[in-house]
Amino acid sequence: PVSFLETDAPNAIKILGLEMVVWNTKNGWSCLEDSCPHRRAPLSLGFIDSNKDALVCRYHGWEFAKDGKCVDIPMSIDENANATACNSKKSCASEYPCKVHAGVLWVWVVLVVGGFVLGVFLMGFCLGTNPYDAIS
Repeated sequence: PVSFLETDAPNAIKILGLEMVVWNTKNGWSCLEDSCPHRRAPLSLGFIDSNKDALVCRYHGWEFAKDGKCVDIPMSIDENANATACNSKKSCASEYPCKVHAGVLWVWVVLVVGGFVLGVFLMGFCLGTNPYDAIS
C-alpha cells in the first residue's frame, strides 16, 4: 500500500529486477530509474527539495522533476551552461509512469531486450515481508 511509503523521502523499490525510486511530489507520485545519469549514484539515497518539488541526488546535487527532467546542476559555471546541460536528453533520469489506485502504487514497466519488446507489465507495488516485494 502507498501508506507504507515515505512521503517526505525517496523510496527504493525493485520490480522485475529493475531498481527504481518512488517519491511523492506536489502533483502525485513519481517513479524513476534509481540511477543518477551523471555518475549512476542511487537517487533513492538523495532527498526531496520540497521548495522546488525536486528529487536531489546526494552525490553531486543534480535535481530532477517528477518526469525525470534535470532541472538544476549546481556545479554549472553559469546559467547558460546550466540550461544547456539540463536540456540535454543525457541529463534526464528514466521515468516509469505510475498511478495510485485502490491504495496501491501501480507502475507501468516495458521490458525491451535487443530491440525486442519482451513484455509490458502493470505492476502493483505493495510492501510485504521484504521491502522489495512486488506483486502483480
